[in-house]
Amino acid sequence: MTKTSFRNLLRAPDAFIEIPIIQRDFAQGRQNPDVRKIRRSFLEALKQALVSGEGISLDFVYGNDNSGRFIPLDGQQRLTSLYLLHWYLAVRGGVSEHDREFLKRFSYHTRFSSRDFCAKLAATTPALDTTSIAAWLKDQHWFAVSWRKDPTVQSMLVVLDDIQSLFTDLSAEECQALWRQLTSETEPSITFEILPLTQMGLTDELYVKMNSRGKPLTDFEHFKAQFEQILKDFEAGLPEVTSQKSRYSEFAHKIDQSWADLVWPLRGTNDNSDDKFLRLFRFLTDVVIWRGDFQTLPADGDLEDIAKSVYGNSDSRVALAAQDYLFSALDGLHEAFSGATTGADISSWFERLFSENSHREGVVTIFDSVNLLDDCCTNYGINIGRNRAFSLPRTLLLHAVIEYVVSKPTLSAEDISTRLRALRNIVFASQNEIRVEIFKALLEEVSAYVKSGDLASLKSFNRAQIDEELTKSSLLATQKNSDLARALFRLEDHELLRGNLVMFDLAADATKFTNRARAFEALFSGKASYDQISAALLACGDYSQRFNDNRFQFGSPSLASVWRDLFSNRSRTGVSRTSKTLMALLDKVALDKVSDVGAALESVRENYLQEAVASKNYDWRYYMTKYPAMRSGKSGIFISSSYKMGFDLCMMEQTRLSSYYTDPYVRAALQAARIPWEEHFGVKHYGWSGYEPDARWTTYLSNSRNFIRVTEEGFQMKAGRKTKYQAVLDEHGVDDQGMLTVRQSAVGGEFVDKRDRIALAAKVIKGIVSAGD
Repeated sequence: MTKTSFRNLLRAPDAFIEIPIIQRDFAQGRQNPDVRKIRRSFLEALKQALVSGEGISLDFVYGNDNSGRFIPLDGQQRLTSLYLLHWYLAVRGGVSEHDREFLKRFSYHTRFSSRDFCAKLAATTPALDTTSIAAWLKDQHWFAVSWRKDPTVQSMLVVLDDIQSLFTDLSAEECQALWRQLTSETEPSITFEILPLTQMGLTDELYVKMNSRGKPLTDFEHFKAQFEQILKDFEAGLPEVTSQKSRYSEFAHKIDQSWADLVWPLRGTNDNSDDKFLRLFRFLTDVVIWRGDFQTLPADGDLEDIAKSVYGNSDSRVALAAQDYLFSALDGLHEAFSGATTGADISSWFERLFSENSHREGVVTIFDSVNLLDDCCTNYGINIGRNRAFSLPRTLLLHAVIEYVVSKPTLSAEDISTRLRALRNIVFASQNEIRVEIFKALLEEVSAYVKSGDLASLKSFNRAQIDEELTKSSLLATQKNSDLARALFRLEDHELLRGNLVMFDLAADATKFTNRARAFEALFSGKASYDQISAALLACGDYSQRFNDNRFQFGSPSLASVWRDLFSNRSRTGVSRTSKTLMALLDKVALDKVSDVGAALESVRENYLQEAVASKNYDWRYYMTKYPAMRSGKSGIFISSSYKMGFDLCMMEQTRLSSYYTDPYVRAALQAARIPWEEHFGVKHYGWSGYEPDARWTTYLSNSRNFIRVTEEGFQMKAGRKTKYQAVLDEHGVDDQGMLTVRQSAVGGEFVDKRDRIALAAKVIKGIVSAGD
């Protein structure tokens, strides 16, 4: 084993370095992110060794020395980079051709084009200015076409440009001085150890097999080394303070012991927890950045550069505060999970605080995986489309948990559960408030609230929900173990409410509130369909909410998300109307003691319909209550050109206007005809654009002509000129303009039908279809 340098390896006149044919191409100039990171760190280390005068050792280079011709079998990447560094400093320092002649004795045997490029480069002296070296070389008439396709040559050009960028701040004289250090025979700045294969007892063939199985440093190993250096360099620049704890030594110790134990249970089937730790580190670092309000950070988001800007910040107070948070957070988490050996153990710890979907007494339902640590370590920093895989609300919840474990609180299990419950309610209600732009304030307020329990700390969250939590807090102050408290917590943990009780009257007496809560749970327990519930709600009143002036939101026959939004959105017109109608239904269902939810809902619906028929009051609410087709739009949204619920309605399938919609009255009439209507009629329209209903005709597929549309007075029909169709129209009182007019009367300033228009139209439609084509 011999310590040497690139220059000393070529000191003898007949010495030669030849990259053998069995080696791969020079890869250090590849442009993928991992290689760019490694290349930049390596070149920066070389420059630091030269500029500081401290020197650096590049470890072992294995190979064979055959009569002065050194053939490396490991170390190709380092030797090639050193060759390029020598060439650059020689050109920048104005070194004579004689003194740099040894560079011609470095070559590649892998490709002829690589060998020829090295020979030409060694003999070339470009005028280095603002033009990149690669651009200058490619612009020369002698630059061979084959070099443009040679991956080794292309990689060398990239490395040359990076070297040029790194050393561009140095003068020619400084480059000449670095050249002298680099090529010194007695004290070269950059060295390595030569270890002949024969000394290792290895044959070329065996070494090649071993080398082919070698793995580069992982991202974690590379990061660990870089972060240790960041801490070491930072501490070296601090004034001597005897009380200052060495974070460098602490990190080096804990990263392989206690902190490794923290993430090891989350390692997964591949027994690799390194990536998990990096995601947790990035999470904690982002919290530091948000809370510290760092003004300048690397634009490309590289973790090592960010870590240097944060934990090695030139302002020592900022850096020390960041280090304190990082280390205390990791220590606190390790202490909390010190007994965990599997991911299930960590999940069990979180299950003492949270439940995934169902209510459990004493914990808080968060409607997602309770293992926030595993979720963070798996998904933090990943985007799915425009959405974060680990969302901002979950970021706040995990931050709250970390604040809890770090502060080693004296809080009882009941106290922390109470605070996490209110925080869950407020976070879930603050979708519009939770934004990256104000995340500093949100994090700070969560920290203060976890420690103090003072809801006034949460100033930047949804104000209405905070007020609701204050009301609940006052209500429960004397009701902690009562039926009312248990009913309230069960409601908060309901999947459709998620902590938001705007629908409920919190001022109601305890018995009424508890009965309503139980009725709500019974209704939305899955024993009744959303369609049944919607019909019963309509029987109790208009429960819609209005937005964008002409749109009315009802419940969906299939989507829980629509109901959740209906029960939690405080900003729409009609929220109080929804609440009043829902409470009326819950009171009626509660009276039946909800032994049979379906029967109770059907009873409410039938009683209303009977009253409407008895009074001959057939308004839009009657039709929507009676006919399921009127409630079949998946979005639950109705749009009206006349800006009111009535006979001019479009039933939307999706929330977007550029989607399909149908006329609910026509659709209900077609279904009421009890025919395979989809075979005969085209009912769907695409793209609501605000035009009046006279253009909304349903077509008769047999002749592709307009057939039926709804009007304020009834329906208009165009059956065609065939006598058999006209006979059907005449039989049912359709006039010569195709109008099926329904007698009406004015109620409360609005016209309502005196007969069921859908039943009348269904008879006509059935007669037309029965008459045949």
